[in-house]
Amino acid sequence: MKVIFSFDYELFFGANSGSPEKCMIEPAEAMMTISADFGASLCFFVDTGYLVALKRFSASSAELRRQEALFRRNLDKIATHGHELLLHVHPHWEDAVWTGDHWNFDLARFCLSDFDDASVMDIVKRHADELRLHSKDGRIHAYRAGGWAVQPFVPIGSALKVAGIRIDSTVYPGGKDTTGKAKFDFSAAPVKTQWRFESDPAIEEPLGTFIEIPVSSMTVSPRYYWRVALSRLMKSEGMMPFGDGAVRAVPAGKNKLDKLNKLFAPTLYCVTLDGMKAGLALGQYKRMVRQGAKMLVLLSHPKMMTPFSMKAMRYLLDEIKRNGDEVIGYEQFDVNV
Repeated sequence: MKVIFSFDYELFFGANSGSPEKCMIEPAEAMMTISADFGASLCFFVDTGYLVALKRFSASSAELRRQEALFRRNLDKIATHGHELLLHVHPHWEDAVWTGDHWNFDLARFCLSDFDDASVMDIVKRHADELRLHSKDGRIHAYRAGGWAVQPFVPIGSALKVAGIRIDSTVYPGGKDTTGKAKFDFSAAPVKTQWRFESDPAIEEPLGTFIEIPVSSMTVSPRYYWRVALSRLMKSEGMMPFGDGAVRAVPAGKNKLDKLNKLFAPTLYCVTLDGMKAGLALGQYKRMVRQGAKMLVLLSHPKMMTPFSMKAMRYLLDEIKRNGDEVIGYEQFDVNV
């Protein structure tokens, strides 16, 4: 089996974005230390909107100049150590304002679909150009939409073509949310390790320009969420995330209903090392090995990694090595290379 460890490399968004040190750099350092013991490369989908915003406001802020220098050094280090830097676009940064001590986010335009086609082209180009300054040989092999919001794809696809990107890795088969701010519907996605597409990443088109490398899905039982609730109540050691920000607030009614549903019915989510779900990822890997699966793609967030996540990551890498499986990146799928 081939395994991809992908990470959405980003701050939180909302009243407390957190710091780049705690949300990104420190967990990335820990993960790179672990991966080095196994000779494994990691894939970082960098929230380039943060980088662009730092550049926009740093002239008037010593603190942002410090953050920008720190973040750029970190990206260079990631690339130097052989890990992939990939494009991750959260366009709400276009409307973000630095107040002097924190970011003020206006989430009215949270998805690329909230912008006109010309703006989508401009955003993707500017973000890709910034990331290209730090990536290996100036190449960016893959894209992942912020908040899963990759539909409608055509305007995004046009921009990605100009940026020289032909791989998307946003879809997790069976995933669907048509009620939130970022709407997506992957219920029609094929159950395959990859496929070609043109106008919708969830719909296979054999002659399509683009390649979808889907994130693996797993079923999460209510028992897991009961354990999470108990863990938080008991303040279990090793379960506190690295990130020092806060999860974006959602409408209270919807948030309570979602939590209630998870406590009483199975739900579908991507395979991840975030928090306690790292334990489920280990089980999913073993299950897929028994089933003879060809590829596992994990999607995690450094800001949500915990000491438990790090231990689980090391154990998973050890299992992969013991089974003779291979950790890979997106570069080998790039038709432009």
